[in-house]
Amino acid sequence: MNQLNLHQQPVLEILENCCMRYEPCTVYILGHHNSNIIIEQISKTANWAVHHFYLLVITAKQIPATGSIMANSIHELSGKTITATVMLHKPTDLATKHPHQIHFFNQALRFGHRLCLDKEDPPYLVANTIPPLNREEDTAFWLKCQAVALFNIQAAKENPQQGVELCKIALLNTACTQIALGLIRVLLHYTPNEFGLKHLLQLCNYCTLSDPNCHSREGGNGNPLPAAFNPKTMADRYRFNCLCAPPSLLNHRLHLNAPEEDFIYLLTATQDFLNQATNTITCHSRCHSREGGNGNQTRNLELATRNP
Repeated sequence: MNQLNLHQQPVLEILENCCMRYEPCTVYILGHHNSNIIIEQISKTANWAVHHFYLLVITAKQIPATGSIMANSIHELSGKTITATVMLHKPTDLATKHPHQIHFFNQALRFGHRLCLDKEDPPYLVANTIPPLNREEDTAFWLKCQAVALFNIQAAKENPQQGVELCKIALLNTACTQIALGLIRVLLHYTPNEFGLKHLLQLCNYCTLSDPNCHSREGGNGNPLPAAFNPKTMADRYRFNCLCAPPSLLNHRLHLNAPEEDFIYLLTATQDFLNQATNTITCHSRCHSREGGNGNQTRNLELATRNP
């Protein structure tokens, strides 16, 4: 995680005012970028220039919200000029004993830009020392995620039954969730406490911002997300929303059919996501292996790369 250099003071003031709705809380900005959202509509093309922030929010307040709900609130309160990915935690979460999670919180508190502070309950790490990362355990976690993703992709791809495309897309959702969790664990050293697919994919995008140099040195494009996960047309956005719909919605649906071409489109996107994620993690492993990491991890991931 690199030291942030933020100059957009008016934008920060708007963001701080939005976060005040949830005070008392401590908010760290971990990353940001500007983006242009272009969506093709029937009669016109709408173009919104927005600022996107990656936020760690720590609060002891019992708020009936998730990080995604808070992100939606920030978007509305800012007049739709700011979007955010919010990692919402309690101060007690910083007492974790997991080395990778301790590493993440340590990096966030040291290098993040503190936007506001809960003075009555300021966050701090309980651990006196930062334990070394267990990269073998991270590798094992990724291989587990990869295996679950492959299983669900094959199950969706090989099922000949017609009229249950939404069931097959639900399998693809599970596959993408596992791929995203593996990426976030290995690249960001973070274990999310919210598992909506859109939220996880935003964290995957942040992973490439937190350590871009490693992937560029290895010749990768730095982004494990396929183009289909950044939809530009209304049709592609509809498909993406179908993929991101929680599988639990099947409990309430009466019909399970969807256009076969939508399923094929999402199947291809999910396979691309797995391949690109595997390549990204392999490049990451090689990079850290040369910096003194574990060579066995690289060999294991190289073997896994050939499996898909």
